[in-house]
Amino acid sequence: MKHAPTGVILVPEFDSMRSFHGCIFVRRGYYRDGIFRFTMTLPDNYSSPGSHPRFQFAPAVFNPMVDPETGVLDISLDPSMRQWQPDKHFILNALTFL
Repeated sequence: MKHAPTGVILVPEFDSMRSFHGCIFVRRGYYRDGIFRFTMTLPDNYSSPGSHPRFQFAPAVFNPMVDPETGVLDISLDPSMRQWQPDKHFILNALTFL
């Protein structure tokens, strides 16, 4: 917990260990004072290479990395996470990018 990004809250879904509900409280930058809700879903093959967690904003956020129709953030656009490697990447890395 001491390495978690500040302003991000993540709570597991009651019925699924692979789905989480989250909220970001932005403190700096273009979106300062913004509050954004999202859902994080881990794929069934999460511990395999290339199995990125999926982030979906509801409602969709105006950002070039977020699909305006689905609200899905493509974290593979970050060069350091282009190919998800379970031995190198963790949910904490994805939340920090988020």
